[in-house]
Amino acid sequence: MYPFDTSEVEAAIAALLDENHDTIVIHSNICSFGYIENPLKTIAESVCKAASPDRTVLLPTFTPSFCRTGWFDREETPSETGALSEHFRNLPNAVRTPCPINSFAVFGPDAGAFMEYEASATCWGPGSIYEEIYNKNALIVGLGEPLALTASIFHHAEELGGVPYRFFKTFSGHVNTDELVTSVSKRLYVRRLDLPVEYSYRVATDRLKEAGKLCRVPLGTSFVEAFSAKEGVDTLMEILHDDPLATLTNREIYLTANAQRSSVFLGSTNLELTGKAFAREFERLTGEDCRFVKTEFGRFRQEILDPESQLRTANPDYVVFLERAEEVLGSQMEGSFNGDGELRAEIESRVKHYLQTIREARSALSGTFFVANLQFLTSSPFGNADATFAAGDASVLDIANSILREAVQELEDTYILDFCQVARRFGTERIHPGKYWYVGRIPFCKEFTIELAEVLTGMALAVEGKTIRLIVVDLDQTLWGGVVGEDGVEGIALGGDFPGNVYSDIQRYLKALTKRGIALAVCSKNTEEIALKTIRTHPEMILDENDFVEMRINWKDKATNIRSISQALSLRPASVMFIDDNPIEREWVRRNISECTVPELPEDPSEWVGFLSKLPCLQTVWITSEDLGRTKQYVGRKKTKDFEMT
Repeated sequence: MYPFDTSEVEAAIAALLDENHDTIVIHSNICSFGYIENPLKTIAESVCKAASPDRTVLLPTFTPSFCRTGWFDREETPSETGALSEHFRNLPNAVRTPCPINSFAVFGPDAGAFMEYEASATCWGPGSIYEEIYNKNALIVGLGEPLALTASIFHHAEELGGVPYRFFKTFSGHVNTDELVTSVSKRLYVRRLDLPVEYSYRVATDRLKEAGKLCRVPLGTSFVEAFSAKEGVDTLMEILHDDPLATLTNREIYLTANAQRSSVFLGSTNLELTGKAFAREFERLTGEDCRFVKTEFGRFRQEILDPESQLRTANPDYVVFLERAEEVLGSQMEGSFNGDGELRAEIESRVKHYLQTIREARSALSGTFFVANLQFLTSSPFGNADATFAAGDASVLDIANSILREAVQELEDTYILDFCQVARRFGTERIHPGKYWYVGRIPFCKEFTIELAEVLTGMALAVEGKTIRLIVVDLDQTLWGGVVGEDGVEGIALGGDFPGNVYSDIQRYLKALTKRGIALAVCSKNTEEIALKTIRTHPEMILDENDFVEMRINWKDKATNIRSISQALSLRPASVMFIDDNPIEREWVRRNISECTVPELPEDPSEWVGFLSKLPCLQTVWITSEDLGRTKQYVGRKKTKDFEMT
């Protein structure tokens, strides 16, 4: 146990002082010194004696809680920066500066000069109390606390230097000063929360120490250190000029995160789990990280309108509007309406109010927008009569979604997320998360959250042109049941009753994909003559020879054939999907063409269509005339090539 008295503390502080400094700013951690009897009184008396009556002393009495509560009473609100600063605040000869976030307890002959910064707009920058501390070249003192971690004067340098890991945010509220309550707004250069930011000012204090501009005196089990405000700020400004990220202790993590894609989910409910599920799915399917930008649910309109909001600062790559129909339209259109005209007018009014928010976001943010259409997730109160009732759910949603769809089509880089289809496919009654809705306003069960994330990931892939352009299919046990080389054309299962009707549905689904621009090709280990005869002559074939842009029917390995098909169509393997019932063939292609998508099909072929329809890599956001004509282009190219070879 180390005994202390005021003389030792006073001597340590006095050793750092000289005639060049008539202002002292003190940061402290008195617990680091070891045992001090009556530490607050001992340290306070020591500081006052060392400073002498000729110097002015400031201790931070910061109250960051104002950012949350919007209330600050200069006399009553306690300091949130430690016991010593609170002790100084209550000394009879101390005054407190009026900034509701970064106030100081001040005593000494020049205390009045620091009380003039009540109206400064910013907490750290030009016109703030820190500018006065800099101009007076105050001595910045750390009592048992490394100034690399605590010297708030460095924030002044960060704001002047415009470091990229901070942004301006305005906090408003009320201040009670001398029994006069006034409204105030303060701009604070806050740390970005959408990125991992960890920092230290050691890069500045190390340079000051090397230049002999940082002095340190041992005291007990710790130390007292100091540097001048001008030298500290100027040093850090020089460093930041050369490297704006010099203070970050997690630079590589920050840079990695900053380079990642980012997404935000906006709505009146708690969409954090949905957003994080999307980030996981995006990473799983693309190999790229996608960080989730968290916003306070229910406040997305304010975030959109506020140019200093976390949302506007993050400016995410993907912006998902996922509002509940109940929030936009009211719970099952509560209220009575006199005729269809009044009902339509009410629906238009509510949807247009929502659209105005989307348009404002579109003008403020540069990312890709996905806007979910509207679907009630609870049973209609009108029961069976809903289908014929003008104010029923079906009618209301038809009108609302028609308005929403037409408006979204006019917005640049904005697409409809068909939430209605996803909900119906999953089962609207199953979506409700039970008690979690009531506890945390979580709108969806876990399983639906994952399915929705998969759809959104597919949409993101489609926007970036990373979806599948070509599906290469096997024949035996894939387009039909059985092995045609063994069973003969008449012996395969296709059409009619089970299991032939399963393969008819598979072919029907694949044919539908060709209509939206996804081409088909065949890759089969088979005797070409027998396989082609089946395709050309079997009466239940839904796909015909002209539906396939390329065919490789031989006994070569399938990876070699798929490469040949890709090269013939000038397609990257990443744009190709391979479908085969045989897990050995699937694994062979995965190992030899890693970029090719090879889905692990369910064992039961009756589940294939549902499985394939949910794959993100087969999603689309828009059907263009180019999409509709793409398969014809491939077929035309094939015919031209075949003609040239004859």
